[in-house]
Amino acid sequence: MMMPSDNIDIKAALPERNASNVDMSLNFSGIVNDVKKLREILLKENELLKKMKVKEIGEIHEEKVRLIRRLEISKQLVRKNPSLMNERRDEEINEFIEISADLDQIVGENYREVLKAKEVNKRVVEAIFHAVVDNQGNTLGYNKQGFSGAAAQMNNRYTPAITIDKAV
Repeated sequence: MMMPSDNIDIKAALPERNASNVDMSLNFSGIVNDVKKLREILLKENELLKKMKVKEIGEIHEEKVRLIRRLEISKQLVRKNPSLMNERRDEEINEFIEISADLDQIVGENYREVLKAKEVNKRVVEAIFHAVVDNQGNTLGYNKQGFSGAAAQMNNRYTPAITIDKAV
């Protein structure tokens, strides 16, 4: 799972608000709620990844990114103003630690599920690629040297109409 960088543009993270109006106080209950929402989204994403329901994953992606950005802004705020945490009760801190640890486990599971889905997708694309190559036979096309037609037939090796993007 990709995490946003530490340099978050507040305007991009909170498009509905003007950056000059951003409240620089710490809304701790809001942070806890955002962590809980992100946890639920990642649990749902993990289930969708297991079922390879990519379209449905896309539908929750925007909300996931929005929550991550908001949490990153809060993290930066606390990093710059650690005294903001002094106002928190022990119960609040303990709840936050607990849900953060749970979120970390879910993020780890999400990472593993993304890797699995990526590997499955890679194998499907490679199977299609090899099926096309195997079934192409002696059809006319371009060979590796860029020749077509009769010149390409001389070495009897053709490049199929699809390729695999190794960066995927």
